[in-house]
Amino acid sequence: MHVDATADWIPLEDLAIRRHVWDLYQRTSPAGAGYPLGNFWSGIEDPKLHILKLEPWRIQVIRGRDLRSTIWRVPAAATVG
Repeated sequence: MHVDATADWIPLEDLAIRRHVWDLYQRTSPAGAGYPLGNFWSGIEDPKLHILKLEPWRIQVIRGRDLRSTIWRVPAAATVG
């Protein structure tokens, strides 16, 4: 798989997105595959916690068996950024 995307850091002041990411990680991490974020950061306002937002605009999935690929591109009406 190959992903082309834009990347932006989420500002420390954007507590709503930081809370969303923190809660999402806690709720959806598979058992044994991850760690409590609180082991490394004190909370969503911790200045050492950095969240990188990725917005894909092209994804290519290649099947290893026959090397055929499927390519998804962001719809023309959508904006990236």
